[in-house]
Amino acid sequence: MTTPQSIHPFDPNFFFDGIRNGNDSDKRLSLYKRFFYIQQQFKNAINSLTAAEPSMREKKNPATKIRWTFTNIERPNPGPTLQKDILAANSVFRHYADFRYKMSAPNKLITDADFVATGLGEDMYLWTLARVAPYIAWAFGCVVPNDIVELYASAPPQSPIITDLNIDALALNPKPRTLVLFVIDDSAYMTEDNSLETLEAGFAELTEELGRDEGVASQLEIYIATAGGGAHQLLDFNTFERQRIQLDSRVRLFGGRGRCKMAAAITMALDRLEQRRREISEKYVDLRNCPWLIVLTNGRFADDMNATCQRLRALIDDHKLLVYWRAMSANADMERLGLMPAQDSGLPQRLTSVRGFFKDISNSVRAASKSVSGGREELLNQRGYTE
Repeated sequence: MTTPQSIHPFDPNFFFDGIRNGNDSDKRLSLYKRFFYIQQQFKNAINSLTAAEPSMREKKNPATKIRWTFTNIERPNPGPTLQKDILAANSVFRHYADFRYKMSAPNKLITDADFVATGLGEDMYLWTLARVAPYIAWAFGCVVPNDIVELYASAPPQSPIITDLNIDALALNPKPRTLVLFVIDDSAYMTEDNSLETLEAGFAELTEELGRDEGVASQLEIYIATAGGGAHQLLDFNTFERQRIQLDSRVRLFGGRGRCKMAAAITMALDRLEQRRREISEKYVDLRNCPWLIVLTNGRFADDMNATCQRLRALIDDHKLLVYWRAMSANADMERLGLMPAQDSGLPQRLTSVRGFFKDISNSVRAASKSVSGGREELLNQRGYTE
């Protein structure tokens, strides 16, 4: 085992001072410079911790070096949560480095607007800092100063851009995946009978149910798009164990706004599913079950569904998607919903018990997580419906 004090010195106090002040006296450094500073100091720390190990000297992949420190530094193991978080933070730095490379050009001035457009905003800076600082403190046996903790305490538990980095998560966790997509109609019509409030409660119950099952939480990936006032991605694919904290805050964003752009929202979800399939395949990870698309709406669509229906029908016929239409509202247009493509068990039904519906989802996910890879477990239909 290697002790960090025996390697060439790295001063954590210098690191924390740099967080407070940047790498000069200007505390108003741009996001670009602040990311550069914590990236460089993070790299210096990793190199310091691995410098005494010959097998690590030539390693180009920082993630390999980071994993090595978890098991070869003479300190109590940092635990799986910190390990996953610090590797995710390392992926953020890779995202930042890619951005720097793409933007590098003679006389090119990188502005904060350019930076934020890539998803590397203030929240992501604080999110990354909140992971890097405890790692430094763990590695060198020091304590993160209170003013540094307060600096990032206001950041979201997980910034949305982190979902752009979940390809690395596939390498860390190669278990077969179960993919569930929700497309939610959160248009103004859905506020007529408190449908959205009821839906929030249903997701909260689902989160609690599935969060107690570690086997499911490490395989399930949820995606949520909304259709009110246009197509909006509310939650991107990632393992449920990473999504759990974020999910609760995201479903509270159901808007009750505008008209229902269902075709646009479903198209967004299907495009992302196609991309996620490629990401999973490239990392040699299996799909545990045929993905489910669950659409919750009252059927009052404001855009043309023809092309979307054709695409859905092709996916269903090719056994690449299981589609379910569920009506939240007593005033739903069931006749129109009946024209939407679905397999038999996915034909439109009006929910009479949202709690029962989400209980079915929970039980269905558990069943799917125990099936063979490539299975076709369907959504259970045991409670809470009328035809």
